[in-house]
Amino acid sequence: MKKIAIIGAGNIGSAIGGVLEKNKNLKVLYWDKDASKLKTEIQLSDVVSNADFLFLCVPSWAQREVVPDILLNLKASTGVISLSKGIEKETLKTMDVVLAEMLPSGHRFALCLGPMISEEIAKDIFTVGVLATEDKSFFNKIDSLFEYSNLKFEYSKDVRGSAIASVLKNIYTLGLGLLDGLSLGDNTKGWFVTKAISEISEIIELLEGKKETAFTLSGIGDLVTTGFSAHSRNRKVGYKIASGEVCSLDSEGVTSLDSVVKLLGENLEKFPILNILDKIINKNEDPKLILMDKIQGIK
Repeated sequence: MKKIAIIGAGNIGSAIGGVLEKNKNLKVLYWDKDASKLKTEIQLSDVVSNADFLFLCVPSWAQREVVPDILLNLKASTGVISLSKGIEKETLKTMDVVLAEMLPSGHRFALCLGPMISEEIAKDIFTVGVLATEDKSFFNKIDSLFEYSNLKFEYSKDVRGSAIASVLKNIYTLGLGLLDGLSLGDNTKGWFVTKAISEISEIIELLEGKKETAFTLSGIGDLVTTGFSAHSRNRKVGYKIASGEVCSLDSEGVTSLDSVVKLLGENLEKFPILNILDKIINKNEDPKLILMDKIQGIK
């Protein structure tokens, strides 16, 4: 019986764990910083030790905090799968870089990305995500854990591009929420998605990923899903900002936007939609005044 460690018992961690629990050949253990999310309180060391696979289901801003404690009991053979989609504010590093730095040299890890709404996974609705890793055999081992479930995975070797795509889709989802908040209609949203994917592909290439990754589940698949889903936190944030509400929701998109702007530097001017989002989110410009005026000038 293989042992599975789920670190982070929030929506996505609970959904992934729930799928794996249906496999009678697996023993699934959960740990969360907030013990109230756990059915049975358990020490982190007891969850991590002897785990065959460890699913890291924490926000990007918590990954560097929790990984050192995990390393105290992590076996060299334990495969690590991160579901974080974000970028560090201080270092401007994506999750692939953070994991490669923090894990022992050569330790196997994968990024689990793509359109994976946790509420739908928990309801056993057919879902296809992406496992990005340079090691195809590692992909096969993770994929086999879900063999008889409705959660399937596609393989991507472009770990860098997939990580960047997952960051950017959160940011551009804010824009789709803004459009909904301003009641600008589905026609405008269709145009926005097309332009957003074009920008995402160019940014991925600029940041040393493969631009083709923008047109996979890590890019357009995830953008469409989260940008049109009522469950999407980033879409809700954009909607609230457009409606003039003070938004208190944590959002990977808002957290990541400033970091991406800094990464791009002078290149930001090449990406008009991202530039608009920066003005609205970071510079607090009124979306009602600038959004339609600006996007009508984009060809």
